[in-house]
Amino acid sequence: MPVKIHMSLIVLALYVVIVTTVWFPIVVGFSGLNISEIALTPFIWSLLFALFLVISVFIHGLSHLVCAKLQRHKVHAMTLMMLGGVSQTDKVNRGPKAELKSAIIGPLISFASAGLFFVLRVNVESPSLQFAFFWIAYANLAIAAFNMLPVFPADGGRVLKAFLMGRKGKVKGTKSAVKLSHVFAALFGVIGVVDLNILLLLIALFIYGAARNELFGLWGRSVLRALKAKNLMTPTPTIPQDATLAGAVAIMRVSENLLLPVSGTPEIGVLIDSDSILKVPQRLWATTLVKDVAQYIPHPVSIEDNLEQAWRMVFTAPAKGVAVFQDQRVIGIVTSSKILSSIELSQLDTKPKPAHIGVKIAAYIAAQFAGWVKQIYFQKINPLFLVLLRRTEGTLPFVKR
Repeated sequence: MPVKIHMSLIVLALYVVIVTTVWFPIVVGFSGLNISEIALTPFIWSLLFALFLVISVFIHGLSHLVCAKLQRHKVHAMTLMMLGGVSQTDKVNRGPKAELKSAIIGPLISFASAGLFFVLRVNVESPSLQFAFFWIAYANLAIAAFNMLPVFPADGGRVLKAFLMGRKGKVKGTKSAVKLSHVFAALFGVIGVVDLNILLLLIALFIYGAARNELFGLWGRSVLRALKAKNLMTPTPTIPQDATLAGAVAIMRVSENLLLPVSGTPEIGVLIDSDSILKVPQRLWATTLVKDVAQYIPHPVSIEDNLEQAWRMVFTAPAKGVAVFQDQRVIGIVTSSKILSSIELSQLDTKPKPAHIGVKIAAYIAAQFAGWVKQIYFQKINPLFLVLLRRTEGTLPFVKR
């Protein structure tokens, strides 16, 4: 099962490294310790804190994975994001009760981890260990608190969506949950600008992007519900499993397909793509067999199957596609790029509604707000950043005299 790291977690880890390095005395003082008692350099501590954050997020996501396994759901992948982890399972909408059971385990584990490290902090004598345990506990506490919020992609947002879907239906329930996420994103954004808090601005963008993706997923599934595999299938030649990678490359060039079904295998749904071939040194292509590199993508779709069933599988599969079969024989593939293109084209076919007066007023306010943010940036944030660079000149490993 692949474990993916979302860009938001990488950005947050870099933020932790920069803040810890630049404001190390404040970070130490917040934990109630004296900086003279702390071993190691600020930069080393910043790297350790980033590592602690990633591990805490992984444990949070792992709890969801274990819960899904206990509920007998098949987990295709796990994605680690800014303040939590998401498991892609074979069941998208599980109802309010099942969603609550799956969602609540993450915050509970994070709260328990925070409590454990707070207890460890008061029972060790080393100031450096006290410092480390304090911030590990604080990170887990922040992860738990964020995931209690009713926003996407937090656990609270998943519970709210399931509850509203039970009351209003799938479409209206999801849209209502998305609107609330947008409200929270705007709130975090305004506070972040007023307080000059970069972390709140990052969280605002994270929530807004996750809510937008949720709405796009709802739209995509509604579009794919009306399509069958044969509507988006790309007919492709097959490659025998005993053929060499050089032979597979030759077929890809002739057919202009970078994803090929593999024949002669016990299972239907074995594929080989160009990315897998490129991982093998070119000098070994003539001797390496296709079956040594090909990937089995479970749940191939029939030519008459509804594409909504293949939605999650296509986007979690390593090869970014699934095999299409007819009469137990693979006749083509459906790729993620083809699905995305069909969804985007369907959006172009939708007639835009005339803007309501409230929408026009909101657009005007947003434009004024954007101008205000730009003014604050050039008048306050940018000069402040330059002052910080001058003060830290020569003390940071990446700022030279």
